Order: sequence, then C-alpha cells, then structure tokens
Amino acid sequence: MLAAPASRDCGTRRDAASQGPTSTTPTLLTTRYTLADDIRDGIWTAERCVALLAQLESQLAALRRLAGETQHCTSNAGSHAPTNPNANKTGSILPNAKRKRVYQTYSSDHIRKRKQSTHRTAATPPRKSRVYGELRRSQQSPSANQLAVITPICAKNRRIIAHPSETYTTQNQRPEPLDDDEPSCPLDESLQSFRARIGEVRYRIYSTIFDWLRDLFLATAAAWNDPHSKSLLSMCLRRVPEYAEHIEEYERQGFAAEPMERPSSCPSASLALYSQLETLGYGPWSRALMLRAIRAHGVLILAKSVGKGLFDPSFISLLVDLCLSMGCDREAVRITSAVAWPLPRPRKATSYLAESSRSLPTHALLSVLNERSGRRCGLVFDHVSNLLKEKRLPPSWIHTGPFTEVFTYAVKAVRDGPCAAAAAELLALSANLAMHGNSSRLHAERGGCRYQTLVRIAAGLGTAAIMANRRRSESSAAQSGPFKRLCYALRWCAGRSCEQSLRQRGPGAFLFAFTELIACIDSEHCAFDAQKIVSHILTTTSETQDEYLYLALRLMRAMGRVLARGKDASYAHVDLVQFSRGLNRQQLPVWFLQGLDEAERDFGFVLHASNNAPGAAGAPAAGTWTPPPGWVWEDGIGEWTRSAS
Repeated sequence: MLAAPASRDCGTRRDAASQGPTSTTPTLLTTRYTLADDIRDGIWTAERCVALLAQLESQLAALRRLAGETQHCTSNAGSHAPTNPNANKTGSILPNAKRKRVYQTYSSDHIRKRKQSTHRTAATPPRKSRVYGELRRSQQSPSANQLAVITPICAKNRRIIAHPSETYTTQNQRPEPLDDDEPSCPLDESLQSFRARIGEVRYRIYSTIFDWLRDLFLATAAAWNDPHSKSLLSMCLRRVPEYAEHIEEYERQGFAAEPMERPSSCPSASLALYSQLETLGYGPWSRALMLRAIRAHGVLILAKSVGKGLFDPSFISLLVDLCLSMGCDREAVRITSAVAWPLPRPRKATSYLAESSRSLPTHALLSVLNERSGRRCGLVFDHVSNLLKEKRLPPSWIHTGPFTEVFTYAVKAVRDGPCAAAAAELLALSANLAMHGNSSRLHAERGGCRYQTLVRIAAGLGTAAIMANRRRSESSAAQSGPFKRLCYALRWCAGRSCEQSLRQRGPGAFLFAFTELIACIDSEHCAFDAQKIVSHILTTTSETQDEYLYLALRLMRAMGRVLARGKDASYAHVDLVQFSRGLNRQQLPVWFLQGLDEAERDFGFVLHASNNAPGAAGAPAAGTWTPPPGWVWEDGIGEWTRSAS
C-alpha cells in the first residue's frame, strides 16, 4: 500500500495511532487532521488522494476483520465439537472399547497414517513474472506518459508546473475545518448513542469513518468556478473510480489465469488515473477535477461496504443525514441505493418507515422532501421508482400514510416543473402497482385501499391541472407549461395503465383518462386520446357499469373537495355541476351521463338538506322540500336517506 505523503506536523499529530482499539486493529491515522491540512494548504496530488482512500480502506478492513471474528465466535458457540464414539460421558476414551465395524472393515490404521504423511509437490511450476499494472514495452505507445487530448480548450487551459516545489494560490476559499472546541452537532450526539449498543471497538471505527466522510465533503466543497454537476465533464469524473476498479479487476483476472508476481513499487490504476488528472490543465483546474473524482471514489467505497452489510442500518441512516445536511443529495442517494436488503412490509395503513431499523436509510432520504423543493427532489423520486421496480420496496407501502405525502410532493413537482419527468414516472409506476393483479371486473369492496390510492393520485393530478389552467387564464402572460405537463402526466399514466390492463378495461386507465377529460373542460386543449379510452371502456362494459359510475363519482367528489378546500361546502357542489355539464358535451354513453345527472341532483339535495336540517321537530312541512325520487325522511335519525328499492 502506498505511504501517505509527508505533510505539515505529520509526525506530531498521530495520537490516534497509539490508541488503537485492539491489537488486531491496524494503526489509525487522525483523518480529520490530514484532511484539515488539505483544506488549509490546498495541496492535492495523486499520492495524497490515494493515501486518503487508503485510510478509509484500512478502517473498512478493520471492520471486516471484526465482523469476521464475531461471526467465527458465533459459529463456534452454535456448533458442537465432534465426539468420539469410543468416549464415555466424561470425554475420556475407553481403553478396551470395540471400534465400529465400518472403520474395522473399510479402513486400517497404517493406511490412514500413510495417507496423512503423503507430501504433495507444487502443482503449478514457477513461471515468468511481469510487472503488475503495466503493459509490455512492445504494447506501449510512444506517448504512453502523456495525455493525448488536443483541443483548443485544453491547449488554452493546460499549464504544467515546471518545479514540483512550486505551489499555487486560488481564490476559492474552502471551508475551515471544525475545531474541537466547537459544540457538537446533533449528528455527533446521534453517533455517541451507538457507543453502548455496538461496543467500543466498533464505535471507534464508526466515528473515524464518520469524521472522514464529513472532512471529505468539507475539503471537496464546490466552488464558483468548478464544473457544473450535470455537465459532461462532471459525469465523466464521477465514473473515474468505476473505471479504475474495472481496470484493476481485469488485471486481477488476468493474473489469476497466469500467476505472476507483482512488485510493491508498481503503481495502481487509481494512482495512474489521478496522475493524469493532476497533469490536465493548470493548477486550480486540475485541483477541481481531482476533487470531483476523489469525492466520487470515497462514496463508491462506502457504498460497496454498505452493500456487503458491514454497517448497521442506524449508522447508514446517520451517513445519509450527514450527506443531506451538507447538501450532498447525490451522494446520499448513492449510499441509500447500495442497501441490499429488502424493506419490510407495512404492518397497517398507518405504518411509517421508521418503525423498522432496516428502512431507516430510506426514511432519512424521504425526509428531504419536507425541507427542500426543486431539482434535488428528482433524485429522491428516481430512487423510490428504482426501489419499486427492483421489488426491494413492497408495493403495499404505496397505500400507507408516508407515501400520501410523497404523492403530494410529486404532484407539486409535476406542476412546478423542475423534476416533472421523475415525479410523473413515480406516479405512473405507483398507479400500475396499485391496480396490479386486478382483472377487468372490479372488486366487490368498493372502498378498498387499492382504488383509494388510484383515486388519490388521479384527483391530485386533475386538481393541479385545473388550478394551473385557472391561473393561466387569470394571468396576463400565457403560461401553459404547467398545465401541459400535468395533462401529459395524466396521458402517460393512462397509457401505462392500458399496457398493464386487458383490452383497455382496467380501472387505472379509466380513472386517469376520465381525469384528463375533466381537466380539459374549460380549456382549449382537446383530449382526444382520453375520450377514446373512456368511450371504449364504457361501451364494452356490461357487468360493471355501476362500479365504473361509482369510481367516476368518487373521483369528481374528491376533486371538488380539494378545489373547495378552505371555502364553504357548497363550492364542491358547484364544481361537481360544472364537471357534469362539461361532460355532457363529450361523446360518452347515455347511461353514464344520466347517472352523473342523477348523482348531481342527489349530491346537491344532500348538501342543501344538511345545511338546512329541520332538527328534532320531525319531517319538514309539505311543499318546503322537493326531494328527488328515492329519498325518504327517517324520523328515527332525523335525516334524509336513500331507499334501497
């Protein structure tokens, strides 16, 4: 392993090296001071980057060794030692005990002793060795040690420092390291709570890794002249650690097939790549490139350790909180996505993710939706979609309370537009999972949570589309972007639902297409595809007409309640009347439109009767009320009820 480069006061600040946790644990350097030197001095070289990564690898190696010892002790405690059949209860072998017939017949002592004393020679003869990590001279190009990138930008920005001792200054002031005298943050207090639960040795390793990651984020904080995170250069730099691991794995497999000796002075692929980044461009520019690469490399190493199960779920959640608190949302998603174990199923509809320790990292990641809004939430939506696609998140979670808030933020994201594509994909995927396993016939239980989730998603998208259309008509400047995005999301959900349904008769396709029809009533936008889907479903339905009519009424009332939120309840009836009259202009079946008209009159009568109830005086006087057919006054409960006939 490469030795760490000499730094300022390096020999006087190694107090942690003399206080190792155990004799088997490797020497631990004070990683906070090493990274603080980098922040203060601004010296970033290829050797320093590899040395900092080696510090993290040493901590993970100690943690793997500790986990292996724990597993070995557990297996020895659970297994029983092999017993001798000729031994008594005390464990001593009987002198004149008769051996088993199998041993007497098929084996003998001299044959067994001769087999044990057989000496085997080396099966693989010594072969010619070559340097590990380097190509033969015949395969090397004349410019093997140069970076063959000849572009006007690189020619302009490339300036290699002639003297190695020469240092450069930059206007980018990195944040100062944390002092020991400052008060501890809540994350440090959460880390202190692990001491009694996981033991002193494991806690010390956890604390070192936590400080290492925090100092890495401080040292590699983005500056004003750094490349943008979504630029092609940044995306390539984030893939540099993966390329280095692929190269090392390829060489490792080649030497496994043809065993050769590797000299200790041979540079690794990581050092070679960081050396090329160091020589690319002038000082501050090459430093920015190395900072992006080493941050991605450190997070990649931690993510691989998370995937192997080295860390406790509570500690992974703490690392995610650290990433989110420092504005590193991409790194938080990377660490959370590396969790290999599937999340447990919810116990009930009111369950939340923090109930189980295995779902704590995902719970910590979803908390970013409550604090932030904008483009960064798209990473969270993509992560939840990947969990649902990979079946690591049970589909029953989409019917619980936590995902009601996720759907609300997704609808807002589709309306506002920063991460509309990721939010629309999550809504469409959730709708498909909500109706997964349904046939063309709806369930007898109309109030099931499965259709409640579908109605909730469709009503949220439809209400947001209606509000965006009203805002567009009221404002002077025509802003049709949010309304078109919401209509596109509804059309996308309907199309995905049609793919999952049989002959376009699924409830999801009907709900989203019907919602798009309602949203486009007062706009010049024509929903021909939605009208085609709704007409096809209603005309081919014979046995489930009442069920589809019930779903349509439930959706319209849900949208009316949302639009009338904060107002009088009569506004919900106004919106319902507006929806029904607008649908009369659509080419829908007659029985469906008649059912909507009857439901409109019934709903209006119920609202009027509830606002002007006669109380305990009995039935109202004749001529005061004009109830629709089928409504009867019940003296026992003092309300109007619908007769069963």
